[in-house]
Order: sequence, then C-alpha cells, then structure tokens
Amino acid sequence: MNRNQWVNIDGAPSFQSFTAENAFKENQIGAGLLLSHDKVGIHNEVSLYTAYAYKIRMKKGVLSMGLQGGFNSRKSDFTQFNLRDQGDPLLSGSPRTFNPNFGTGIYYQDTKSYISLSVPYILSPKAFNLDSDQPVKSVEVRYYYLYAGTAIGLSGPYEDSQFIFYPSFLLKVPERGPVSWDINAMIIFKQKNNVKFETQERVYAGVSWRFDDSVIALVQFVLNDNFRVGYGYDIVTSRLTTYSKGSHEVMLNYRIPIKNHKNNPQCPTYI
Repeated sequence: MNRNQWVNIDGAPSFQSFTAENAFKENQIGAGLLLSHDKVGIHNEVSLYTAYAYKIRMKKGVLSMGLQGGFNSRKSDFTQFNLRDQGDPLLSGSPRTFNPNFGTGIYYQDTKSYISLSVPYILSPKAFNLDSDQPVKSVEVRYYYLYAGTAIGLSGPYEDSQFIFYPSFLLKVPERGPVSWDINAMIIFKQKNNVKFETQERVYAGVSWRFDDSVIALVQFVLNDNFRVGYGYDIVTSRLTTYSKGSHEVMLNYRIPIKNHKNNPQCPTYI
C-alpha cells in the first residue's frame, strides 16, 4: 500500500507498507508480517512487526485474539533545518532511535457483524532520548481502537443478496489528546459464478467521514480470485483545505494459492 497525504505541502506525510498473512490448523491459527516506511518532514521511520492470532469457534460466531511484536527504527535529519541556534541539542545532527514494541487485540464476528478492540502499540517510548542533566519528557502516546460494523443485504437475504451494504465506525482514543472517529459506508457488488455455483465479491465502493478532518471516497476491484486493487482519495475539510489538494492512497493485494489448503483464509475485515 502507498499513501501520499496532503498533496502539494512540503514535508507532508507519506506511507508505504507491505503485509503478508496465512492461516494454519484449518484456519484456527493465523500468522502475519508487516513491514512499513513512514516519512513526515525530516523524520524517516521503518517498522517491522510479526503477528499471531488464535481463533475460538463459539456457538454463534468466532472470537479471535491477536498479539504482535516488533520494532520501530527512526532517523531524524535535523541538518535540513536552517536554525538560528546551531547549538540546540534537540535540533542537531541526525539521531537514530530504535524502539521495540508490542500490541494486542480481540476480534469477534458472526455471519453479519463484527467488533474489535485493540492496542497496537502498548509501550510508550521516548520521542527524544538525550544524555543530559534534564532529559526531555516527550513520549509517544498510546492509542486504543474500537472498530465495529455489520452487513445488510440490499437485494434479498444477506447470504443471497447481490448488493451488500456495510456500515461501520472506528473510534480512536489516545491516552492524552482529543478523541477522533470515522463513520464509513460501503456497498459491495457480488457476481454469480456459474462454475463454482456461488456469488463472488467484485466491486467495493464507499465513502468515509473522519471527524473534523476529511471526507474519503474509496473503491476496490476484485480482478480475480487472487488479485485486488484499490484506490482512496481524501478531501480535506479541516483548515488545511486552503493549502492541500487532498491525499491519495493505492492498495494492491495478491493472494497466493496454497495447495492442499482446506479453506481459503479471508481477511477478517471482510465477513
């Protein structure tokens, strides 16, 4: 995935990520990998995390518990600044930081609905780490995420409907700072496959509203059983709208068929 935020603003955030996942033990255990690069102004950060999930099948749904662990490596190039005080210890050189971290979450879903609670990064490492008599007390804030949604058939029962409506919301709560939330609405078009005698998802289209920030339009095409491509565009509604032409996000997803695998594991984001 590639995301370019706040187009035409110098030093605006850009983000790239690569993820891989697979299921084992008849889809009861999941394992994944996340490699990402995040650039904001003079800061460059590379992250590498591995993830593990275990599913418990319940009477009416599935409860999944996950754990991830890895590290963030950040380089800040303060030499790009034109400073009046060249001796400022906070804004000199190109310091690097290495911070291990871990996170956890739970996820429950039935045939139509899902809800999850997660803390992706539990540790709060120092944002600046200087050897001085008065160390800077600046730490990265821990976030809590609550995500939930449901599926509604628009052209008949959910299982047989050709059009599915997916309303959902995301609540993001920092330990310090303002709470933010997203409200999302998506429609999925399914096409009948006469060979497999089932309906398959073909097109995703939707909108999202991020409180006091932006309105997002997004679309995803399922080209075949293995390949998907998606695009999202953020229309800025905050004060940055005077300076930014929005944000672009492109997603490519390829699923490698695995021989002798009993079930094709689906990402739990899509029921």
